[in-house]
Amino acid sequence: MTVWAPTMIARWVRDAGLPEGQVIHATALALAATHGADHYKANPTAHPVTERQGIFALRRTDLPPDLDVDLFSPTDSATALVGIWRAQGERWDWHPVHLSGADLALEPMVTMMLADRNSPRGSVDVRSFRESVSRMVQLRDAMVQAGSFDGP
Repeated sequence: MTVWAPTMIARWVRDAGLPEGQVIHATALALAATHGADHYKANPTAHPVTERQGIFALRRTDLPPDLDVDLFSPTDSATALVGIWRAQGERWDWHPVHLSGADLALEPMVTMMLADRNSPRGSVDVRSFRESVSRMVQLRDAMVQAGSFDGP
């Protein structure tokens, strides 16, 4: 049970073949869905087909038929994410986190974290990582309120 830094999540989706222009979005999706936790498991309706698993909170029923992966493995989960994204016409509107807009709200923060050479690599201390994310979101909100930021 590990929480992973955005730099590792970005590496996995790149390695799985996601185009560079989609890496920030996929990383933000993982952070918004699970805070980067590879052990995530949720079943909102107690029905097996609604269960979401792994770092990207994917449903096994969304996987392409030829893809059999362990959704609790971050590398397998990244492969599954790219497979689903391609099967859905290279769109994100199949994932509830995207539909909520939570991933889009995190994209500016993810962009900054991936550009920062001092950003955490590998697994992270959960408490300090969540505090860092919270501080970056507060900074973004302050910039929006001040009218100096046009991002999402």
